[in-house]
Amino acid sequence: MPIVRASGLFRIYAVDGTPSPVLRDVDLSVEPGEFVAVMGPSGSGKSTLLHLLAGLDEPSAGTVELDGRDLAKLSENERTLLRRRTLGFIFQFFNLIPNLTVEENVALPWLLSGEEVRSREGDLAALLGSLGLAGKRRFLPHQLSGGEMQRASIARALAGKPKLLLADEPTGNLSSKAGEEVIALLRAARDREGRAVLLVTHNPRDAAAADRVLFLKDGVLSPEPVLRGPGLEAEDVVEGLRALGI
Repeated sequence: MPIVRASGLFRIYAVDGTPSPVLRDVDLSVEPGEFVAVMGPSGSGKSTLLHLLAGLDEPSAGTVELDGRDLAKLSENERTLLRRRTLGFIFQFFNLIPNLTVEENVALPWLLSGEEVRSREGDLAALLGSLGLAGKRRFLPHQLSGGEMQRASIARALAGKPKLLLADEPTGNLSSKAGEEVIALLRAARDREGRAVLLVTHNPRDAAAADRVLFLKDGVLSPEPVLRGPGLEAEDVVEGLRALGI
């Protein structure tokens, strides 16, 4: 069973009273432990798609099933609890709480679930250590580099041991080296821990880490993968897009 599945998904906004479709009849599924990349230019609907899959927005038509449950049939509280149990979200702009330390930001999923953080000290130390943040645990976000902030964001996303990581242009504000490190961490979450990953990006280098690459343009998602991995290089992704006239 797919960890997330969208069927016939539309999202339409009103612009000056005129309906403007952002997503058009999108079908997408991600299997447990699969790494999928959705490529597309800015404004193609990539972030809107992630928000719909996470239940942060509601489709104009179509259905989203997360971990086998139809989001439209759940109350807002039920959707929130399902997100906490199933999803980890990684944002382009990090979304760390500025007045909380690294360790406090990372521990938020446990706090929201009503757990005592002191009882998770071993897990917290191991998670921060694995992401190279052991020496930064009491730093505030503004004291970190961009790459360190994104690693803290990934640590927070992983803290709840989600089945699916949703990554929204996670390297968009990073240097090339820091971006490569972030993508390697996402790939490791898939390879070592069996997390499913859905990455949206306009960067061929990032997309090359995926098992399959789809393309979204003007709200329409390619029905078949542009390319299949693993073992892709950024040049493979670029050539694949060129071959399709993209």
